[in-house]
Amino acid sequence: MGNMLTIDDRLEAQEITLVDGNTLPKENRNQRTFKRVIAAVRAAESESNARFRDSERRCQESQEKVIMLMGRNRQLEDELKKHNLQKAMDQAEVPAEKQTRLLEFA
Repeated sequence: MGNMLTIDDRLEAQEITLVDGNTLPKENRNQRTFKRVIAAVRAAESESNARFRDSERRCQESQEKVIMLMGRNRQLEDELKKHNLQKAMDQAEVPAEKQTRLLEFA
């Protein structure tokens, strides 16, 4: 989606000018102008809703990625703990059968 157009931008594109606190000039208060104002507001609302839905989708995707990365992080931390334990047992010359048993509990 390109640049988001505000309601003011949409009104300007329809060549509608608001005055004194966002009111139509008296000479423009007719059915045709009101229809154009409504169309401009609906277009801006539609674009805003589309951007909101897109933001929600991207947020959901990001949350899913964070959950996946947290799981992967937990897995890597567990692997690191086992590796460090294995290294410590090797240095302490713990017998292989005891190492296997200890690693099962890690």
